Amino acid sequence: MSTSTEIKKMSFEEYERLPEEIRSELYQGELIEMTPGTPKHNDIRDEIAFTLREFVTKNKLGRIYIETAFRLFPDVVLIPDVAYVTTEQLKDADLERAAFLFAPWLAVEVISPANSPLEMIRKKELYLSAGTKTVWIAYPLSRTVKVYKQGSERIETSALSDSELLPGFSLSIPEVFARADL
Repeated sequence: MSTSTEIKKMSFEEYERLPEEIRSELYQGELIEMTPGTPKHNDIRDEIAFTLREFVTKNKLGRIYIETAFRLFPDVVLIPDVAYVTTEQLKDADLERAAFLFAPWLAVEVISPANSPLEMIRKKELYLSAGTKTVWIAYPLSRTVKVYKQGSERIETSALSDSELLPGFSLSIPEVFARADL
């Protein structure tokens, strides 16, 4: 007799039928419940998202999504805090589905106390291997953002920019964290 608890695997089709109020990611078929963000976490997320949204909308580059699901692999669905999806990606997207069926070009995660370092490494690797061009992970305690691209990583403390992905865009990192402190 086994005393271990067996984890029930879930298909993407089952995931799509979950009620909207259940905020969960899917990792190798396992449902991972998401904890709500703290007000500070949400302020940082929103500062990044609103600045990106203004730039992307003005330049007609696509859309910015907050906490929207992306199916990266058949049994993996992640919900980045902020995501940039290009106009080209949106052409064939089904906006009525529970998740986009592709990886965003930019995925942004804001670290909260509930996140483990291993979880964030796993997420970054999943995004990049699924086709995400850039991943930003914001660290409120150190007031830094790690920027990941295929084969490279750097730590930013002054500004976020990406001449390939978002030509002409710049976001002051100190201002994002300062506004969240108010």
